[in-house]
Amino acid sequence: MEVTDFYKELGVSRIAAVSEINDAIRDQEKTWRRRQNAPKREQRATAETKLEMLGEARKVLLNPESRQAYDHDLANAQRSPEPDPPSTPTQVDTEDWMLRAEAYLAEHDWRSANYAARQACDAAPDNAKAWELRARSSAGLRNQHDADFEFQEALQRDPLALSAYIGWSQSRQFINDWGGALDILRRAAEVKPGDYEVLRNTAICHVGTGDPESGLRVAKQLQVEFPDSPGTSDFLARMLLEVALSKLTLGQDGSYYITSPSQAEYLLKLLNYALAMEPNDTQTRTEIENWRFSARKSLQRQFSSIKDAKTWIIVGVTVSLLVLLAVVTSSSIRAFPLFVLSGFGGLDLPDLPSYAIVMLIIVAPIFWAIGAFYSRHWIPQWKLHRRTLKATGAARWGTDTPLALPIVVEASRERP
Repeated sequence: MEVTDFYKELGVSRIAAVSEINDAIRDQEKTWRRRQNAPKREQRATAETKLEMLGEARKVLLNPESRQAYDHDLANAQRSPEPDPPSTPTQVDTEDWMLRAEAYLAEHDWRSANYAARQACDAAPDNAKAWELRARSSAGLRNQHDADFEFQEALQRDPLALSAYIGWSQSRQFINDWGGALDILRRAAEVKPGDYEVLRNTAICHVGTGDPESGLRVAKQLQVEFPDSPGTSDFLARMLLEVALSKLTLGQDGSYYITSPSQAEYLLKLLNYALAMEPNDTQTRTEIENWRFSARKSLQRQFSSIKDAKTWIIVGVTVSLLVLLAVVTSSSIRAFPLFVLSGFGGLDLPDLPSYAIVMLIIVAPIFWAIGAFYSRHWIPQWKLHRRTLKATGAARWGTDTPLALPIVVEASRERP
């Protein structure tokens, strides 16, 4: 019996939270309700079918017990052969099934690849390559338990199968098990030290475990040992960016923020060096350029939100008016208006100091209000980020002290 993959229909992962699933259902329901009134009968029929499916998904996935039973049924259905499998040759040919599995894997058709690889394993149980193909397809289907077992079966039959180690590590990376992936790569390094793919995946796993500087050292090793390999400079530039971002403050929303001048300066130095690598990858280069722009902008002063400006203006004006009122009504300086009207020429010089003090008393609160406003609102962008994150909270605060560049970064190659 075929089981509808509600997760695939909703565009969420199988480990998605209930809230995420509920939001996905609501979004799709809004879309398909609008299409219920489409002019074409086929479109209306499709909308009705989709809405029925969404209603069933709501009943199944939002209930913990029914969801658990559904996940079990879905896993069993995906492990079973397809109802209409590819045409089976009259005589089982292991090589043919393996070629089919590789072709399906290249197209990301995981289910067909898994079926073909199972046929190859049944025909030749001792074939390590067949088990590896089966494991890769299981990983694509998110059946990690099966993938782990099948990769181990492949390595039992061929302990030197480097591609199996790399595929197994990548399947662990796929589910964010960076520590497990790194352990597998250490075993691969014992089989073939200095292998390009092993080193590359090792660097990626170091970033995943929160140690991008170790990943940078491995990327630099790649550049030294494989200088002519395409993509090496792009990869090193990417590692430099990861190291730079690791020193920034991480917000609760998962975004990075510059919250100190040390972070901005460190970011600029590393990214200048990254651009000196002349990366060819458009996405990497664009991301580096955008962060360089953000780092420069974070050091520039600008007006922050001026929602408090009204308060400061009111306080300054009120104090100034009160002082002015006191001056005008004071018996000792009733001649002040005449002094102003006479152009400072109708009074004796000994009276000038007292009038200077009066003017200072009047003007000082005004300047105080202006100065207070500017000191609070005319600030660098990094200080605005810091003020905001102190109010909302940060998942991880970045460094506030000057940072030394990683050893692999040569100051002479920094881009001005």
